[in-house]
Amino acid sequence: MAHLREMAPTITNGARSLGTRADLQDGARDLFAIGTLVGQWGLPPVESVYVKIEEGSDGLPINGSHGTTYRARFLPPDVSEFWSFTVYAGDDRLMAHNALNRHSRADRTLTPDADGYFTIELRADVEGGGEDPNLLPIPEKDAYLILRLYGPSQEIQDGHSTTPVFEVVG
Repeated sequence: MAHLREMAPTITNGARSLGTRADLQDGARDLFAIGTLVGQWGLPPVESVYVKIEEGSDGLPINGSHGTTYRARFLPPDVSEFWSFTVYAGDDRLMAHNALNRHSRADRTLTPDADGYFTIELRADVEGGGEDPNLLPIPEKDAYLILRLYGPSQEIQDGHSTTPVFEVVG
């Protein structure tokens, strides 16, 4: 188990740890256990891809303390179903409480910009932000996001797509 706990933080894409027996038979045996250990991975890559985002543009863990705000602007991912971002606390891997009781934003809950891009803002201070569909609250401690991509294109399945960068803006 210690080996898996050391290995888990290095897995940022679930594609190598999920799939059918035939898909994974030539992979490292300990990868089979990673999907269960980290908890957010669930389906094989042909169905969905999960990408973990742990750092802001400054290279530091995403963390809402000290009023830190992050913003990402991106084109919608190439998927046939849907996509979403969900935020988790880094220490216990659970959704952290926030005043809006909002833990994810997705293609169905975000409002796209006029040019077709999407913008998500991350911050801990949510006072007055309940009406902003593009606000995703983060805790005042280290956190991470899971980007879930359902019905991903082959490019996404192969790991050749670009993950949005969360710029530190405040």
